[in-house]
Amino acid sequence: LSKEVSGSGTTEINGAVTFNANVENSITINGKRSLTSSANYLGGTVSNSGTLTLTGNTLNNAVSGSGETVIDGTVTFNANVANAITINSGKSLTSSANYIGGTVANNEKLTLTGGTLNNAVAGSGSTVIGNGYVLSNALIDNPINLSVAESGLEISADNIGAGKAVTGVGNLYLTGGTLTTQGIGTQATGENVKTHI
Repeated sequence: LSKEVSGSGTTEINGAVTFNANVENSITINGKRSLTSSANYLGGTVSNSGTLTLTGNTLNNAVSGSGETVIDGTVTFNANVANAITINSGKSLTSSANYIGGTVANNEKLTLTGGTLNNAVAGSGSTVIGNGYVLSNALIDNPINLSVAESGLEISADNIGAGKAVTGVGNLYLTGGTLTTQGIGTQATGENVKTHI
């Protein structure tokens, strides 16, 4: 699709479709169908029962449904995505943890800027805690980097993946559990590691 779509209707995806222009409608991706688009071309909410592949930019409208959202570029979420999420190798996602509405298969880089994480993160990539405070109620089975002094992660030690290193200069707040990581990085030690009882 190379021409803009506007109006109050719904755009329905019934095949393998690529957007190269803005679509200012609500969008429905039917089961076993796919849409590939820059996130900024999605001008309405998306009901996704298939596969939504985002190639870059910022998502400002919510995604719902039973499908999968694939990150295949440098993408930022400013709205909730209630799908399973896959971050491809060499690609990255930046989001508040509040917007992560499904499990994450992270094969490169997930940066969380704050909020509460309620869905597990796994894969071969790394999770970065950016300039914000994150409360994790779910497993993060990636190496974790507390990237700046203003970053904080509150998590049970049981929700840090076994053998996964925690590094950086931010604050790690352990709320209980058993720590089995490769070790806490040299900066995230001492006063930076706090145990809440």
